[in-house]
Amino acid sequence: MPDLANIHPSRRLATPAGDEVDIDLDMIPLVRALWALGLSTAGCCQDLGASIRCGPRWATGPGRRRHADFYAGQAWLKMPADDARTMLDLLLRALPRTRERLNRWTRADAWDVFIYLVADGDSAVPSCWAQLHFPREHLKEVTTALNTATAPSTRGEAGEQRDEAAAPPRAR
Repeated sequence: MPDLANIHPSRRLATPAGDEVDIDLDMIPLVRALWALGLSTAGCCQDLGASIRCGPRWATGPGRRRHADFYAGQAWLKMPADDARTMLDLLLRALPRTRERLNRWTRADAWDVFIYLVADGDSAVPSCWAQLHFPREHLKEVTTALNTATAPSTRGEAGEQRDEAAAPPRAR
C-alpha cells in the first residue's frame, strides 16, 4: 500500500524503457527534460506536502502534519544518485543561483537533497537513490535550463568510464 496518495492531476507516459507511469501534470516537462538527457527518475510529485496531507488514513500520526507542513509547496523528485548529481552539475553551470539554493538550506528557496543511509544486512550503506525537494515555483526555470543543456558524457569528472551495471534499474 503506497504511503502517498496520487492526488494531483496526472497523465500516463511511456518511460524510455517502455513502462507506463502516471506523472503529475506540473512535473511532466521536467521529467521529459531529464529523460531527454538520458537521466532516470523513479518517482515525483508536484506538491509533496499536499500528498502527505492527503495520505491514506492508516498513515496518519503526530508527525504526518508536521511533514505535510514542512513540504507544502515543495516538488519532489527521486532519481538514481549519480543521475541526480549529473542534473545538479548541469544546473550549477546553467543557473548560478543553484549554488546558493543547495548551500543555503535555511532560505525559503533552498533545495534539500538527501541520499539516505539504509540497512544492508548488518551494515548501514548509502542508498543508490537521491531524494530532491525544491520549491514548486522553480519547476519552469529548472526545466528551461535542462532543455538547453547538452547530454552528459558517460565519463566521470576524472575521465573514468561510468559503471552502468552498478546503476539502479531505470524506472520512471
